[in-house]
Amino acid sequence: MILELDVGNSWIKWRVLDDKRGVIVTGRAASLAELEGQLSGSAASFVDCRVCAVQSALSNAEHYAGVLRQYVSGRLVFAASGEHLAGVQNSYAEPARLGVDRWLAMAAGYSRVRGACMIIDAGTAITVDYVRDDGLHLGGLIAPGYQQMKKTLVGSTGLVVSDEFLAGPQTCTANCVAAGVETMLSGFMKQVHDDGLVRLGQRARFLVSGGDALLVQRHIESCEVMDDLVFAGLALACPFE
Repeated sequence: MILELDVGNSWIKWRVLDDKRGVIVTGRAASLAELEGQLSGSAASFVDCRVCAVQSALSNAEHYAGVLRQYVSGRLVFAASGEHLAGVQNSYAEPARLGVDRWLAMAAGYSRVRGACMIIDAGTAITVDYVRDDGLHLGGLIAPGYQQMKKTLVGSTGLVVSDEFLAGPQTCTANCVAAGVETMLSGFMKQVHDDGLVRLGQRARFLVSGGDALLVQRHIESCEVMDDLVFAGLALACPFE
């Protein structure tokens, strides 16, 4: 069995793959300690493990490796951004500095559609990456995520802001925040969509993942939700034969 981890800024997402049955278990943890408890509770042992870790977590890679080694008997691999993967060419002057989660999602998305695409991840941050029809990465955008914008405005006020779709002027502060953030997200996504069609062509595909993917879909109706892009990219970057 293979253990896969996507270590992000807010959550550690994981899943277990079986050679014959595919994905058999999925989970999410808020910390390494919680992940360890979940893995212990699964009573499973894994042959191999591959990890996608954002830069902040990668700086603590030795600690992660020490914990994971308790459950993994074979190979333990941390993915890294490179110059080329699955037909995608990295545009960064220093390829390793491109966030590995973005890199893996681009590779997986492009390998699926085999054409121009925009990869949108809507999580703690919203990342947008443009991939041309020939696989050249044109660059990307990074903006605060939907939940992050709400937290910044609410701060320590104790306001409870709904995720309900709200548009236009509101008559209580919490709803004003919700509608304001929704309006900002709407404007950002419209600009991203229109710019993507100009730069990538009218046949470009819009692929979205992340915890707020459905919120993005409100504003780009043609987008396709693909929640497993990072995991799919992990398999491309770190294949276990």
